[in-house]
Amino acid sequence: MGEKERCLYEVLGVSLQATDEELKKAYRKQALIFHPDKNKDNDEATKNFQLVQQAYEVLSDPHERAWYDAHRDQILRGEDVHEGSSEPYATRASNINILRFFSGSAYRGYGDDDNGYYAVFSQLFNDIHDEERERVQRSSPDEDIDVAPDFGTSDSPWDEVREFYTFWENFSSQRSFGFAEKWNLAEAPNREIRRAMERENKKERTRAKKEFNQMLRDLVAYVKKRDRRVSKRREDMERINEEKRAASEARAAEGKREKAQRRKEWEAVKDKELEYVDELIEQMELNQPDDEARQDSNEYYCSACKKRFRWPELFPMPKPVADYLPVVCISSSVSLLSE
Repeated sequence: MGEKERCLYEVLGVSLQATDEELKKAYRKQALIFHPDKNKDNDEATKNFQLVQQAYEVLSDPHERAWYDAHRDQILRGEDVHEGSSEPYATRASNINILRFFSGSAYRGYGDDDNGYYAVFSQLFNDIHDEERERVQRSSPDEDIDVAPDFGTSDSPWDEVREFYTFWENFSSQRSFGFAEKWNLAEAPNREIRRAMERENKKERTRAKKEFNQMLRDLVAYVKKRDRRVSKRREDMERINEEKRAASEARAAEGKREKAQRRKEWEAVKDKELEYVDELIEQMELNQPDDEARQDSNEYYCSACKKRFRWPELFPMPKPVADYLPVVCISSSVSLLSE
């Protein structure tokens, strides 16, 4: 049956009610004791150091700790192990001891050797899928099931890794789960009781299917979290997104600089235009003829009515008042004289 499973709380030396802070302190203490730098050429210490890391990795995650707490006794007792058993399929959901793979002791390192992470979980998911096909064909010989993508190796391309997780994250078993049925329909005394038995059996089969699918989803989440290919992809995407963000910020900053430069250039042009307009106005004022110049020009300007006249006969004032009245036209001079 292999090596006996150790309780993760025992590995860290804490109680089942340990707080996050207590877990952290215990992890640091155990990590210092078994750290490879302090125990060179000591395989046992290296093994314990890895186990301490794995224990803290599970217990420091609230979701994984809750799952472990709910299944701890089963994992330690190995209740779902049926090695050498000849019991019929109807007595259990799976012949595979799936729970024992929720532990760092299930594999050794992240290499592609037989005991490494990728070889171990590749074989596990192949076994789960082979069992699924066998059980479905037992109950429904004509029913086909989808081909599962391979788990791959440590250097599998991301497209294959993504295809694998997409398949198993959305997996739903097609087996009958007849083992969960509580009643033998052949023992029903009448039709009404038989229908009640069928409803109860269906309910139990649905519950068993739901629990089995959930266990597989938990397994996939556990494996995915520790998959170095997934973490590398996440780091690559974070780096790419950071580069995109930096490039976007650089473009935005360049846009602001260009906008500020255009504004500066426009203000310079505007100032020049205003200076030009001021010069034009000043030139116009300098070129504006005074009253005497207006009298000498072809036009005659009346300072009283503010009008210009081309015909001099309309403009001259009577001689007697010319010495003390402003230069005005005939009509204005008449008005002034009347006053």
